[in-house]
Amino acid sequence: LYIAPELYDANQPPFDAFALDVWACGVILFLLLTGAPPWDPAVGPRESDVRYQYVRDGRMRDLLAAWGITLNDQAVDLLMRLLDADPRTRITIPESTAIPGGPGSPTQIDDRYAIQKKPTTCPTTPPPLTLTLSLQNKTTTTVTLR
Repeated sequence: LYIAPELYDANQPPFDAFALDVWACGVILFLLLTGAPPWDPAVGPRESDVRYQYVRDGRMRDLLAAWGITLNDQAVDLLMRLLDADPRTRITIPESTAIPGGPGSPTQIDDRYAIQKKPTTCPTTPPPLTLTLSLQNKTTTTVTLR
């Protein structure tokens, strides 16, 4: 879930550990603001995942709209800068201190970041979590969490 896309590409030059941390912070912020992962957590940001394609192509607003989530422009812009698929153009830690609401900024993050709605649909709806329990009497129970 938190692995930056450049780690999946064998042709990438050596990675920047700070850029990887920024990516992971973007994933965490996305989870906190939306209540859902930005792509399939089982495989991470892969080209085959439609949700990742939205993020990669700068269509975060479209993805959030498809899920019925409303965030203010400042929050969406920050998410897009943190989750920039190109580590060379991804926001840096020093740059993040200059954004409104960032560390050291006179503007504080406030309730404008609040979720307006919970996710309802998605271009690719995340699969439900299914747990299968095998009991000592050899009965099997399957529970699906949505």
